[in-house]
Parts: sequence; C-alpha cells; structure tokens
Amino acid sequence: MNSHLNLLTFEDGNREITKANGSIYVNEAIILAAGFGNRIRELTGKIPKPLLKVGTKSMLQYNIEQLIKANISKIYVVTGYRSKAIRDHIAKLQKILPVQLFLVHNSNFHLGNGKSLLTAKNLIKSPYCLLTMVDNCPDFNIFVRAKESVTAINKVNGMGLCIDRSPRYSFQINDATRVSIKNEAIINIGKKIQKYDGLDMGVFLLNMRELKKLNIKKRKLKLTITDIMKYWIDELKRPFIPIDCSGLFWTDIDTKVDFNVTQAIMPKRSMDHMPVGHHG
Repeated sequence: MNSHLNLLTFEDGNREITKANGSIYVNEAIILAAGFGNRIRELTGKIPKPLLKVGTKSMLQYNIEQLIKANISKIYVVTGYRSKAIRDHIAKLQKILPVQLFLVHNSNFHLGNGKSLLTAKNLIKSPYCLLTMVDNCPDFNIFVRAKESVTAINKVNGMGLCIDRSPRYSFQINDATRVSIKNEAIINIGKKIQKYDGLDMGVFLLNMRELKKLNIKKRKLKLTITDIMKYWIDELKRPFIPIDCSGLFWTDIDTKVDFNVTQAIMPKRSMDHMPVGHHG
C-alpha cells in the first residue's frame, strides 16, 4: 500500500520547478504533524495536537493558510498519531482552501520527526521546498523570507533555517532549539548549546536534491530533524545558512503553558482577518 494519499490528482509532470527566467521557484511545502504531543497530553486526550485551536482555527489550518499566503500551492502533511482525525480534518479543508493537499502517513512516527521527513522526501519533485512543524505557527512572512533566500542558498548548494536573533517571549527561549553561527553559516544546532546566536523558528528551506542522497536512514533507530541537520553540518561539511526572520511572529507549542501564552499573544490579524479560501 502506498504511504501517501492524494486528495487531488497527483501529477508529477505538472510541477513547477523553475520560473521562465531560470530562477528557482519554491511552491511546495511539508508540514510535520505526526507526533504524540506527549508534553501537552492534558489537552490532547480527545483530540490530536495538530487539531488544537489557536484563535478560531486548528494549528494545522493556521499553518496551511499561512503557506497559502506565501504562494505555496502544494502541501504535504505527514501524519502518524491519530491520523484518521487529521485525515478527516484535511478532507474538509481541501473543500474550502485554494491549495493541493496531500497526506503522507508515517507508521514509525514514534521514532522521531526526522523519520517523518524522510517518509515524505521522495514525493517532492522541486529542487527546494519548505518544511515546517505544525506546532510552530509562524507568520506567513517567515515563509516568504525563506522562499526569497533560495537563490543565494542554491548558489552554495546548501539548506536554510529561519532563525530569530531577538526573541520577544520567554517561552520561546526556554525550550527552543538554539543555533551557533560563524561566517554567515550555522555551525551548531541543539537545545543544550550554551553560547548561541539565535533560535530555530521551525521553518526550513530544504535542498531536496541533496536530502534525497543522504544515507542516514539506518544510522539511528530514532531520528530527529536536528540529527539530520547536525549530520549535514558535522559529517558532510555542507552549508547550513541562517535566514534572519527576527521580529516576525512565531510560536512553539510544547506545553500547556506555551498553548495558553500563544492564545493570549497570537496576532488577531493572522487568525481572523484576510480570510483564505475559495471565493465566488
């Protein structure tokens, strides 16, 4: 059985890879929505974490709509835990949102979000795509800035990560993944870095040509996105470029406290204004 379910016709030949002038066009994105959400179990007993509402919409719908505003036309949602509920939700969203949505199921979701990324990688045909985590809820301008960086990052055949050099909220700092930067490149990434230059905002510009070549699937039973990026930096010595998105809104919902704070500070314009959908 195929691991992916397309809700619309899946036509590889129609994928946009470059603009007419030869520049790279980023129109695909992956949303990771497969995990247990263990640290927020008091809220996810009856509903999976991606379906928790921030403002008036689920975290999943929020992310999809922000990607649409950034002119992403194909979105792959990787599911795992309680996938049927998420599948049903996506089927409803597909009827009202102007985007192609694809489901990718990772049966090994308990082995880390890196495994979820590897499950989806071969479905992407474009040379670069966006990656985001369903619980980070970034403003669409972060996706736009990542897309705008593709030409520079492609010149060095690298990957990119959106970072915040001046986070505004303590909950962003407390449990965030940190990055160290030297000579305009990320040289270390992890939660325990003591001396760091910015925070991982959970939005990546992935080099799909190179990601598909990585032979790390059998290296570790459990695999995180951070493991993949550290392998990229430390063992392959490849460029990992910071994309400065300081000042733009993002959140990282790992705990009930994070969720409550996000509810209080989520900009109303991101949730309830400028509706996205099919209009007659």
